[in-house]
Amino acid sequence: MDLLTLDEAKKYLRISKSSQHDAELPALIGAVSEDIRTFTGFDWLEQTLTELRNGNCQAGLTALKAGRPGPPITSVTSVKENGVALTVATAYSATADVVVDVTRGTFTRQGGIWAEGVLNVELVYVAGTAVAAIPADIKLVAREAVGIFFKRMDTKWQGISSRSSGQGSVSIIDELPPLYRGLLERRRRVMAPAV
Repeated sequence: MDLLTLDEAKKYLRISKSSQHDAELPALIGAVSEDIRTFTGFDWLEQTLTELRNGNCQAGLTALKAGRPGPPITSVTSVKENGVALTVATAYSATADVVVDVTRGTFTRQGGIWAEGVLNVELVYVAGTAVAAIPADIKLVAREAVGIFFKRMDTKWQGISSRSSGQGSVSIIDELPPLYRGLLERRRRVMAPAV
């Protein structure tokens, strides 16, 4: 799914004719959207995600596919430990087994720790937003990238997110001015090393 609608891109590019560039822009929007998802490590559009995690006697687990700096968790469908469904709350609760911080994407086991095991914890949640509610900084970068490449558009760029430069692959993100690239850097997933 794309981070911009065709109408948003045309408005940003000041294209007034209703069908002008309708053949080229969707491919460019798709390429930019894919490159942003790849660069940040997050899919910004709303979807249901399932993660199988190792309990490993930790008090909390952090979602790998959502939470700051990425998209927020909008709801939690279920949490299971060793196949047993747990009671979940998204605010303080004395009776819940798990409390979820939807902004940070953390699942805290109330009154103890997650059971030791390999892939013994299942987190099922909905994360992301509708296209209209994509964070402003992500939208800004997507519009700017579409604008940059629309102005340079030729048959070599249509429908691709990167092309060979003779020394490897060059992504659309690599071509952005530092200001816009910096906005994406703040939203990039940082993976902690395994312990």
